[in-house]
Amino acid sequence: MTCYETKKIGTESAYSDASLFGAFPSGTDIELVFTAPRREAFLEVGIVVKRDGKKETSYYSAYYSGTDKDMDLFTVRLNTSDILIGESSVSVGLFFYCWKVITHTEARYFGGELSKKLTEYSTADQASRQLLVYSSDFKTPDYLKGGIVYQIFPDRFRKSGKCVPKKGAIVKNWDDDPSYPAYPGAIVSNNDFFCGDLYGVAEKLDYLSTLGITAVYLNPIFESSSNHRYDTGDMMKVDSALGGDAGLVYLIENAEKKGIKIILDGVFNHTGSDSVYFNKFGRYGNGGAYNSKESEYFSWFCFDEYPDKYRSWWGIDILPKVNCDDETYRNFIEKKFLNKWMSLGVSGWRIDVADELTDSFLSFLRKNVKSREKDAVLIGEVWEDASNKISYGERRSYLTGNELDGVMNYPLRNALIAYLLYADVDRLRDATEGLYRRYPKQSSDVSFNVLGSHDTVRILTSLGGESDKLKTNVEKSGYRMSQETRALAIMRLKAAYSTVCALPGVPVIYYGDEVGVEGFEDPFCRGSFPWGKEDGELLEFYRKECEERRKEPLLAKGLFEIVHLDGNVFAFVRTPVDGSGDALLTVLNRSGKTVEISFAGATFTVGPIEVIKRKINCSVVKKSLRDYG
Repeated sequence: MTCYETKKIGTESAYSDASLFGAFPSGTDIELVFTAPRREAFLEVGIVVKRDGKKETSYYSAYYSGTDKDMDLFTVRLNTSDILIGESSVSVGLFFYCWKVITHTEARYFGGELSKKLTEYSTADQASRQLLVYSSDFKTPDYLKGGIVYQIFPDRFRKSGKCVPKKGAIVKNWDDDPSYPAYPGAIVSNNDFFCGDLYGVAEKLDYLSTLGITAVYLNPIFESSSNHRYDTGDMMKVDSALGGDAGLVYLIENAEKKGIKIILDGVFNHTGSDSVYFNKFGRYGNGGAYNSKESEYFSWFCFDEYPDKYRSWWGIDILPKVNCDDETYRNFIEKKFLNKWMSLGVSGWRIDVADELTDSFLSFLRKNVKSREKDAVLIGEVWEDASNKISYGERRSYLTGNELDGVMNYPLRNALIAYLLYADVDRLRDATEGLYRRYPKQSSDVSFNVLGSHDTVRILTSLGGESDKLKTNVEKSGYRMSQETRALAIMRLKAAYSTVCALPGVPVIYYGDEVGVEGFEDPFCRGSFPWGKEDGELLEFYRKECEERRKEPLLAKGLFEIVHLDGNVFAFVRTPVDGSGDALLTVLNRSGKTVEISFAGATFTVGPIEVIKRKINCSVVKKSLRDYG
């Protein structure tokens, strides 16, 4: 038996369709409709609801609400406040529910995570279907919706020559590969400096403008002894090798003239052991938690045996972990750190290892960031589904309106690679339809749709299928794909980026991806930008896609729905929220052959490893989508 669920929200006299979603504001009236083939002998239909982490369940009986063609309809009406079982002071939370159908002989359960089509299971737990209730005042920054973000690893993007370089391993040849450890998995020293800086970034703002960049996200820029700067030495100083505080002010002021905002990497989970706060090596005088229990920073850190056994990020002793719930640490973040940098015009934060921070700290951070600038964005580094992530044995809360605006969308990246290389349909469906159903729409609209980052194999290398071919770091250093493999990888990259530009969320370009930079995992993915040696044809493709993205209002906030997905073709539409005007159809053909797909009364031809986009009247699209599950 094939059954469906549709949802409507609003007042009884003015419901609007919300079938594609499973996340709703608190205090919202919801109408859930169960659709099943006629003439089934149902004695009762209803939904079983359970709050995450609770054993108790609630049952809401459905009433028979008519027929639609050859289908019977059963409706449940409730308010999201109704399901807050025994917790009158709590207005948000994660819930699971399923449809329970009682016949003369048995109880049957329907649920699963498809947007409309329901799957039958033998138990209620197996049939669980996620429902997230978020704060009714949850808003995310509009300036990012429909925009483009450009991510820069500051040491490797552009060297102005204005800054005094770090003492140590200065790389004289800009085009050299980064230094690497002896074998995969060995500790990376990260002490080679290409001497890129913030003035260099400012020099290339015109270049970024030609890509239609809305915001630049910078990897850490604060004083540190490494090139990646995640081992912060002083959170109150921009590294002098990058131009110091003056370099950041110069960049922000000049970026603002181009309509580009600056987002910084916020590393709140740990500091460096070589820092003013910990000061293990005495670089910062006699103070620091490592040297004295009387230090003003001592309570920030967790020592098991003072001073040499302390908790650190993933056991890496150069990154002592901070107790983010410590009152003195929070006072420092609120009254010093945020006060300084946001007063200079910083427009938001990408939160490093957000799943290592407590929900309480994320709420504290949101409150303080938004009180200074309501449109400042908070994007968390969460590698999995952020709506139901379990970290260190505890369910985490990121998207209830009290924590993050959105996340780094690694599930989409991984799914697109798996689809383009291996035709993994289920993974792609869950990373699009599934995540967009489980996330609040305002979070999906601002989440960072990354294809590459400082923590991943370069997207071009990944799409060439080269990642597993080489084993040693010597082999990986300087390796470049063959001309034939690279040509295929570029076709796939164009298809991937064109698709990302049409999906909900903000496309993020990792510096150099747009000009064909290759590279394996860290440190090989952190090479220098090849100024003067760009792949000009690929760059023009990116510019064209970015321009189309910025010009199409549907791509800022439009609804998403899959119209076809199999091992060769991924087709979806973006439709206006109000249902009027035109919809945008996007069709990705991952195969090596030309394909045809029929939709909305028309047939579309798509070439090998190609993406097409076509406008279609929204009323025609609605009729074609009616039976899709």
